[in-house]
Amino acid sequence: MSKENFGPRMHIEPLNDTNWETWSFLMEQYLTVNELWDVVSGVETEPEKDSRKVDFLRKQKAARAHIALHVSPSQLNAVRLESDPKRIWEELLRLNRPGGFGTCMALLCKLTNMKKDPDVSMSKWITSVRNVVRRIKDLKGEVPDEHITVILTNSLPESYAPLVIHLDTMEESARTLSYVITRLIGEECRQIGDKGDRDNGNDPIALYARGKHRDRSDITCFGCGEKGHFRNECQKEKETAEASRAPSHASRMAGGPLL
Repeated sequence: MSKENFGPRMHIEPLNDTNWETWSFLMEQYLTVNELWDVVSGVETEPEKDSRKVDFLRKQKAARAHIALHVSPSQLNAVRLESDPKRIWEELLRLNRPGGFGTCMALLCKLTNMKKDPDVSMSKWITSVRNVVRRIKDLKGEVPDEHITVILTNSLPESYAPLVIHLDTMEESARTLSYVITRLIGEECRQIGDKGDRDNGNDPIALYARGKHRDRSDITCFGCGEKGHFRNECQKEKETAEASRAPSHASRMAGGPLL
C-alpha cells in the first residue's frame, strides 16, 4: 500500500462552521507528514511527463480522501464537487474564513471586551488574547502591541495594581509586549508563592505576632542568666544600673566631687 495511507495517527476534530483556524493548521501538518501538502498548496503541479503523472494523480486522490474524512457533513459539498484537492482547500477557505471588514471589526470588538476570569491562569489568559489577535492579523487587520498590553492589564485583580502602575510609568520604548508578558507571569508566580506561605503559616506578619506572644519559658536572659524574659526586659539589670547611678546623684546633690 502507498505510504500516505499509513501516516502517524492523530486526532483532528472534523471541520465545522467554527473551527477553521485550528482545523486548517492541524490538517496542514497531517498532510505534510504524509507528503501530500505540496499537491494541496500548489507547490507540486501536474508534471508533463506521463511517467510521473500517475504518482501525482495518486497523491491528489489520497489528499482529497484525507480531507473528506476530516470534515463534518455540512462541509462535504465542497469536497464532493471538486476532484482537485487544491481547489477543495481554496473553497473550504473561502467558506470558513471570510476576510470581510465586518468579521475583522467583530473580532476587534471581542478583543476590546475581553476580561480575565479570576480562575483562569495568567498563561491561559495571555494565550486567549493572542489567539484573537492572531485571527485579526490573519484577516490583514492590525493590532498594536500597546493595545494588546492594555487588554492584558485592564481587568486584573487589585493585587496587580502596583505592577500596572509601574508599567504605566515606564518609557514606551522599554515597555515591550514581551516584557509585559514576562512581568505578568512572574507576578502571578510571586503571588501564588506568597499565598502558599500564608496558607502554611509562614506569613511574616503572623510570624512576628506569634513571636511577641510565644512561650517564654525557654528564653534565657543574657544579663542575669535567668529564664523567662529577654535582656532588654531584665528587671535585675535595670535595678543594678539604677543603683550604680545613685552615688553620683547623691554627690551632686551634696555639692561633692563628681567621680
